[in-house]
Amino acid sequence: MLCSYRFRSFRGTPKDWILRIRFKKFKVGVLANATTCLGGYLQVSLTQNYFALS
Repeated sequence: MLCSYRFRSFRGTPKDWILRIRFKKFKVGVLANATTCLGGYLQVSLTQNYFALS
């Protein structure tokens, strides 16, 4: 695999969220530099669940 993808939470979101990710389509591209992947794509079905600790 030539490219990697990083998932980050947005500022202000709870830190105890659970992300369920199902990959629907994935095409490997070419790594252009440290932050850019050319010719590849990633399509996911994302479900967000959260829970509260008491």
